[in-house]
Amino acid sequence: MNFEKELNDYFVKIHNLKSCDEVNDWQHKFYNNEFKIKNLDKAAKLLIEFMHRRICIMGDYDVDGINSVTILKRGFKRAGFTQVAFLIPNRDTEGFGLNKNMIDKAYAAGCELIITCDNGIAQIESINYAKSIGLTVIITDHHEPSVDGLPDADIIIDPKAIPNSSDYDGYCGAGICYKLIKELFSQLSINDTNTEKQLLGAAAIATIADVMELHSENYIIVKEGLKALKEYETSIPTIYALISCLGFNNRLVAEDIAFKIGPCINAQSRMNGNGAMNCVNMLIDNPDYQKAIQYANYILKINDERKKIQKEQIEIGEEYIRNHGLYGSVPMILYLPNCPFGIIGIVAGRFTEKYQRPVIVLSDKDNNIIRGSGRACGNFDLKKELDQRKDIFTHYGGHKEACGLSFKKENFEKFIMSFINYEGFIPPEPKESHNDFTIDYKDFPAFCKCLDNYIWGNGSPKPIINIENFKVIPKYGKFAQTNPDNNIVKFYGEKDTVAINFDMKLDSSDSNYSSINISGVPGCNNFNGKINYQVEIIRLSINKRDNTKTPLAMLLQNQALKSNS
Repeated sequence: MNFEKELNDYFVKIHNLKSCDEVNDWQHKFYNNEFKIKNLDKAAKLLIEFMHRRICIMGDYDVDGINSVTILKRGFKRAGFTQVAFLIPNRDTEGFGLNKNMIDKAYAAGCELIITCDNGIAQIESINYAKSIGLTVIITDHHEPSVDGLPDADIIIDPKAIPNSSDYDGYCGAGICYKLIKELFSQLSINDTNTEKQLLGAAAIATIADVMELHSENYIIVKEGLKALKEYETSIPTIYALISCLGFNNRLVAEDIAFKIGPCINAQSRMNGNGAMNCVNMLIDNPDYQKAIQYANYILKINDERKKIQKEQIEIGEEYIRNHGLYGSVPMILYLPNCPFGIIGIVAGRFTEKYQRPVIVLSDKDNNIIRGSGRACGNFDLKKELDQRKDIFTHYGGHKEACGLSFKKENFEKFIMSFINYEGFIPPEPKESHNDFTIDYKDFPAFCKCLDNYIWGNGSPKPIINIENFKVIPKYGKFAQTNPDNNIVKFYGEKDTVAINFDMKLDSSDSNYSSINISGVPGCNNFNGKINYQVEIIRLSINKRDNTKTPLAMLLQNQALKSNS
């Protein structure tokens, strides 16, 4: 099979392109700054007026928010801004979005302008308050606006909130911040390729971690950003050190960001309410390599602690679902009072994926306020559902697939009952039953290598392949390596090949397999610099080894029995 041609045709098909020349057009437009967003030029011009006056960046505590603040802070510094502060809400005590307390802090510190990133479009009350005390306000965001309209800011940059205001509207918050800094550099005639690439790498991380569609300019941001992240001169020092510690220097793909680097950054605020502030300080610093490695090891340590607590809370959540009979509920609402606020979103996401139901997880470590995080699937639109119940909440925000919310404890029953007779849920389509390619087992590594010529992720899904007679090699005396704690099953094959499933149970792991037939998603697992060509199993059938003895074997067995008798 000509893998290059076949994958090229597949890529063109999934992106609904006429040919891959259109990807070249995306790249050309990217490098020539031809993807336009309304108000970028006005915001840059206004910011220049405040170059030597005190301004404050108002961010968010997730990967997108952290990288958005980092891009603006590093970009403003390179542009010559002299008085730039930043604030991020405490995840435990303040929750998502700009709030009055943050505005008061900025005002008390003498700030004259605030610029939001990855938030602000739905914080009408807070923005109006900032304007009422004389602050100039620029909003940069990528979320949907409130049902009550747009805030009264001086300038709003948000393609999702202002229809037809951009050539492309799929950016994350950091992507918009990156484009704003590029516009600022252009107006100031700053030509600094290395700094732009550092900021591009941060935008790529956020685009992947925030699960943005990898199409149009987003595709190029990720493609070029991944290249920048692998080089010391064009990567933020602490990010480069984190990549090094994880062994991704030689090969870095979108999956490494999604499943390794993104969760590490997110863990900082999940485990510590002010962890996002600490993380930004590590990302805006320019330490030597040894100090950057210390930062990276700290980030990894916090993530390890997060994984331990997450596992405990998922087990508690499973028990709650069983005890309350929630399997058919829409949404499944779990009340886990001791679950850290930073973990509830992960727990919701895991159960949504497992049960194919929208899930909202609630916690109330604060005695008077219940906090929640939701994840959705199918036709369930979290943002619309919360909009219909907005009178219950003290605070809420998000989009169709994910949300955050809070309400007074006295409204707990009202919230539960508001969903008690919910109808109309259509679950997501089951995993694909088709195969895009049939691959000979011996060609599997070569096929996986060709995958690296493309960027895969949301909106750019990998193909589903079929492999007949995947040769299974026993390891530790067993043909299937199992982890009973989380249902992981792994099969090892020749030439560093692996077949794996993260939610499978087998009757026996030591059966005498001859081979397995697999349909699944191909890729490479990069662990500490060692690459295994891997397929994540969707469907599996087992070919048992034929244990029938040949006539010669029977003769030798009989002779042995006679000699021992």
